[in-house]
Amino acid sequence: MLFTSHRSRTLQTPGNLRFFLAVISICLFGPEMAHAYQLIKNADGSSVLTKSDGTKIVTNKDGSSVETDPDGSQIVKNKNGSSVVTKHDGTKIVMNKDGSSVETDPNGTQIVTNPNKSSVETRRDGTKIIRNADGSSIEMRPDHVEIVRNGDGSSEEDRPDGTKIIVNADHSSIRTNPDGSRLVTNADGSTKTLPAK
Repeated sequence: MLFTSHRSRTLQTPGNLRFFLAVISICLFGPEMAHAYQLIKNADGSSVLTKSDGTKIVTNKDGSSVETDPDGSQIVKNKNGSSVVTKHDGTKIVMNKDGSSVETDPNGTQIVTNPNKSSVETRRDGTKIIRNADGSSIEMRPDHVEIVRNGDGSSEEDRPDGTKIIVNADHSSIRTNPDGSRLVTNADGSTKTLPAK
């Protein structure tokens, strides 16, 4: 059942600016719970929506808005289509109209995402992960370990001591040690050690 009530009045501001204030209270009753909303519309075209959980959305005349949640999270939407999301843990995500974004978390990790969904992740310890739109990626660590991952699940890891680990899509792998010996692991989990050539 839907109940709607309307109440309006004209108020005088301290600056002798008259404006019209409309307050609409809407209560939606469901079978198990009710949600209450309060909407305040100002004469300049702006509005303030307050939800029953404490969420507040301030919308400006130009369509931009600021949403603040009870946990402190905030979403700022600009009229050009971009937005800034600030989570309660301090993580900030700047999203552009073209679909690109920059996410920074409190630990110092930053992820720059392009419109085609490729991205570059930089961690505080210096690790960098370049992810391509096809699902492949290259991970470069501060200890000079480099891991190339392909979209089919295969990968190649190269370590500074000469160790190379190749993993196939079927999870079989070949580990080549610095001395040239190799450990071959089959898809069924069986292994075989081969001496250096």
